[in-house]
Amino acid sequence: MVQPLERRHRSDDLWNRKAFWKNGNAKLVDHTDRIFLLFDWDDGRRQGLLEARRLGERRLSARYLNLSDPSVSRPWHGVIIDPRRIDGMWSNGRLDFRR
Repeated sequence: MVQPLERRHRSDDLWNRKAFWKNGNAKLVDHTDRIFLLFDWDDGRRQGLLEARRLGERRLSARYLNLSDPSVSRPWHGVIIDPRRIDGMWSNGRLDFRR
């Protein structure tokens, strides 16, 4: 079943001590042992994909793939906070999802 979500990414600029959020849309597909998150940002002009393995009841381990630039691929780790919220981290900061 595909479930719509809101995507939030916080990018931390440590040099300038600034942080900003990039918002977008996401779709979640939940299989028994995997979760797939297809999301966009930049008004839908850019897309990414997370294929996450479940590590127990709440933890997720995934690979992030930037579909707009497939040379960008990074590990991502998340926690299912509740049915409406997934918090996650990757090498560029936070990558969270909300309903």
